[in-house]
Amino acid sequence: MTFKIGRVVEAGVVRGVPLNVAGKRLVPIARTVSVTLRRSEALVAGFVWTRPIAVEVEDADGIQRVPIPDIGMRVTLSAMLVGVLVILAHIFRRDASSNHR
Repeated sequence: MTFKIGRVVEAGVVRGVPLNVAGKRLVPIARTVSVTLRRSEALVAGFVWTRPIAVEVEDADGIQRVPIPDIGMRVTLSAMLVGVLVILAHIFRRDASSNHR
């Protein structure tokens, strides 16, 4: 499943090459976002961000999808939120102290 946002951004979910391990078939699944900058159909610059989201495990009992938690993204968002809260606290504290003078 892939969708495009204009001519620059393309996002989707891709399935990797199946691996056979210990009698089980493992299929990695990842989410990708690619950004390409073109000039007259020539590629000027671009990047692809890929992150794993799950592994499908197929065995005699059937297919099971095992999600991969994105701890890095959670840590990054938490750090950004703490930074914003510290900035807001500093602004409100500075405004409160200037009003009392």
